[in-house]
Amino acid sequence: MYSLLIIAVLLAVLLWVTIDSSSKIFIKRLGRQRSIVSIVAIGIVPAIIAVVIIGLPSMNVYGFIELLAASAAAGAALFAGFAAVYKSIGQAGIANSYMLVELQPPILIIFGLLALSEHLNSIQLASIALIFIGIIFVTTTKGLKLNRKLLPSVIGNIFWALYWIAAVTAMTYLKEYALLLLFIRIFAALFALVYYIISRPPSLYHGELLNRTKNIVPAYLIMLIVIAGLADGTANILFSFASFNHKLAVASAILTMEPIIVWLIGIKFYKEKVSRFQKIGFIIATAGYILLSIA
Repeated sequence: MYSLLIIAVLLAVLLWVTIDSSSKIFIKRLGRQRSIVSIVAIGIVPAIIAVVIIGLPSMNVYGFIELLAASAAAGAALFAGFAAVYKSIGQAGIANSYMLVELQPPILIIFGLLALSEHLNSIQLASIALIFIGIIFVTTTKGLKLNRKLLPSVIGNIFWALYWIAAVTAMTYLKEYALLLLFIRIFAALFALVYYIISRPPSLYHGELLNRTKNIVPAYLIMLIVIAGLADGTANILFSFASFNHKLAVASAILTMEPIIVWLIGIKFYKEKVSRFQKIGFIIATAGYILLSIA
C-alpha cells in the first residue's frame, strides 16, 4: 500500500510539472482569466470519473451540508491560488514563480504534524528551515529588497496550502475525498467564471465586436489547455488519495521535486533570467528538499 501511495504522488508531481512548465504558453496566448477558467473547469472531468469509480458515500443531510461548506472554502482557496500565481507568472516568468511552490510542503508538513498527529524528526525540521531560507533568497533582490513581482506567487502558494489544509481536514472528518474534490472543483470553477466575467474587457459589456483574428484560438492551444486541465484534476485526485491515507507529510516532501524541475525548465527552455541571489536560494531550497526526501 505504501509503495502505491508513493507512485500516486510521483505521478501527481509529473502531471503538475507538465502543467506548470506549459502555463507560460497558454497564459500568454489565452490570457490569465481564460486560462484559469479553462483549467479549473476541465479539471472537473477527472473528479467525476473518480466519483464514478469510487462511488457515492452514504451521508445524511447535515453531512452533505458540511461537505458543501468545506468544498466552498477549499474551492475559494484553490481559485485564489491560481489567480495570484498566474499573475506572478505573467510578470516574473515560471522559474521563480513556481520555485515558490516550495512554500506549500513545509506548511502542509507542519499541519500534518500539528493537526494530524504525523511525526517529524530533527532532520526534517532542519530541511524545512532550509527551504524557507531558500525562498527568502529567491524572493529577494540584490539590494535585499522584496521582489514585488513575486509577491502574488507567495500569496498564491499560501492560498494553495490553505486549500489543501481545508481539503485534508474535510477528508479526515467526512471520511470521503472523491465527492469532496468534485464539489471543490465545481466551486472553484464558479469563482473563476465570476472572476472572468468581472474582468472582461469593457468592449464586451457594450456589445462591441472585438478583432476576430485576435480571438481565434489555435487547435494546438485548445489541446494544450485541455491536457493541462485534465492533468491538474488528475494530480489533485492522486495527491488527495495519498493524503486521505494519512501520508500528507510524505506526499508533501515528494511534492518539493516539482518546483525544482519547473525552475530548471524555465531557465533552460524559456531562457528566463535569474539573479545570483536567486540561484543561491535555489541551491539552499534544493538542499532542503534532498534532506526532506531522505529523512
